[in-house]
Amino acid sequence: MSLPDISQLEILAEIDRLAEDLRAWAESAPDWEPARSAQKLIHRLLERLEGIRIRMDAPLVVATLGGTGTGKSALLNAILGQEVLPTGQLRPTTRKPILVCRADIRPEMLGLDPAAVEVCHQQLPILEHLVLVDCPDPDTSESAEEAATNLARLRQILPYCDVLLVTGTQQKYRSGRVAEELARSATGARLVFVQTHAETDADIRQDWQKVLEKSRYTVPRIFRIDSVRSLEDARLGRPAQPEMAELLDLLTRQLAGSAASRIRRANLLDLAAEALKRCAENFQQGQTGLEKFQQALQKEKHQLLDALGGQLQTQLETARRDAENRLLGEIISRWGSSPWAWMLRIYQSVGMLLVWALGRRVPGPAAWVLWAGAIGWQLWRKRQVQQARLLGLQTLRSIGWQRSQLQEVGIRLQGYAGEAGLDTQRGQPEHLWPELEQSVQDLLSQLSEHAEETIQRLAVQHSRWYVRGFYEFLFGVGIAVVLYRLAKNYFWDTWLDPTPDAPVYGLAFYLASLFWIFVWAAVLIWIFLNRIRHGLARHIQHCLRQWRQEAEQTWLFRAWERECEDIRRFQEDLTRIWQRVENMRLRLALPEGVLGRRRSA
Repeated sequence: MSLPDISQLEILAEIDRLAEDLRAWAESAPDWEPARSAQKLIHRLLERLEGIRIRMDAPLVVATLGGTGTGKSALLNAILGQEVLPTGQLRPTTRKPILVCRADIRPEMLGLDPAAVEVCHQQLPILEHLVLVDCPDPDTSESAEEAATNLARLRQILPYCDVLLVTGTQQKYRSGRVAEELARSATGARLVFVQTHAETDADIRQDWQKVLEKSRYTVPRIFRIDSVRSLEDARLGRPAQPEMAELLDLLTRQLAGSAASRIRRANLLDLAAEALKRCAENFQQGQTGLEKFQQALQKEKHQLLDALGGQLQTQLETARRDAENRLLGEIISRWGSSPWAWMLRIYQSVGMLLVWALGRRVPGPAAWVLWAGAIGWQLWRKRQVQQARLLGLQTLRSIGWQRSQLQEVGIRLQGYAGEAGLDTQRGQPEHLWPELEQSVQDLLSQLSEHAEETIQRLAVQHSRWYVRGFYEFLFGVGIAVVLYRLAKNYFWDTWLDPTPDAPVYGLAFYLASLFWIFVWAAVLIWIFLNRIRHGLARHIQHCLRQWRQEAEQTWLFRAWERECEDIRRFQEDLTRIWQRVENMRLRLALPEGVLGRRRSA
């Protein structure tokens, strides 16, 4: 296998991968009106690409396109060198596409319906690498919606043509109907412009080229042909006129061999680029409505987050005592057993001790009822706090979001969604309410995780060795003073002092010492709690700010926000595929010559 053959296979494989990516991209279209239109357009494009791909190695299909009486059939006869096709001047002669080809060529090989064309087999040298098609006239009053009309037949055959011979005369080169059909068919085909009736008409090539270039056509050259004289020259064996000779050289030599594959490849990429460009234009038209919808969505989202954030801040401030107790418990559990840690445990349990003390004054089973009630109340309150943090339904209602108000939000968003081309059913309360419940539950769970992390971080911060050592030292100083007084009185004043007149301290001193130890511990506890209280309040505010920043990225209106995200990715994928096609077009572009094409805007 030669190197050119391997290169050709690599290019075909690259085109196949492009078709697969286009199909996958179209199948991933979100539920958005411009995306659905793009999906349909890409499916039509893939059908065209498949047709071009199948006939990649078939002879080049060259068809005529021009107004009535512009000499399309006469031009093909001149090219063939024989009067194969009927000609006429006053009315359309060709009513059904005529396929002029070798005897071994069948319409199915070119992707054509045999019933849609007439086949004329000729054994001529020029048909070695070409198939010529004499097309019906486009400038007819018939409707293209009717399958049996000339215009419908023309539009059916043109997508299978690789090169169009566009004919024009002094009377017809500005025809609007011809220009319309040319614009429909030019993308995906290469163009050769020919002024016919050169024997009778003035030279209109300069003006025609200006008209074409204003319509975004690349026109390297326009041939000026006298078809009748050229046919006569061919019959008599005379040399062809210069313009006709150059046209024949283009068709027989420049478009022969591998040129057919290169032309089809370039046509295929042009067609893909134009289709993607149309998709991008549709996206741009729908972008304004989509941006308005996203702004409305963000506005409703911010209002909900503001209400939710305010409610949560109030709840956190109300539950600050619970947070302090939780933080204190974490610190005590990290400190283990020590005099200062036990004082903190006593402080934390003082509420339960008071209940126990009250229960001691109540005789009989009532004490046990009171004690069990206190424990049960604490467990119930803990459970309620946990439920309040997890149930989005209660939180939604607690901030004033009822179904009636949610319905108003849904109606507002439905209006913007309809304008943006999105599904408006997602704005119904039965769809929005569960979404918001789940979203708020996620936000509360997220905030709970942040609060837990904050408490753990503060517990570590207040459990460091130098913090613990500071309070242990101060509390130990108070205990040491009392122990010193007791030891001095018991050992020195009563035993070792040569004048033992001091009495041994009684119960009153022990009670007083215990009282002052608790006072000293209370002072240290107050200092310690005041420190962690300020730190906790500061960190809770930071936690709320961090949560609010993260909540901005949370999908509250899940279905719509996911759909907007899918649309954004869909547009990014379009840009990536479009850039890939443009790179392939530049890399595989045809060399400059006499073949024209329609430029992208």
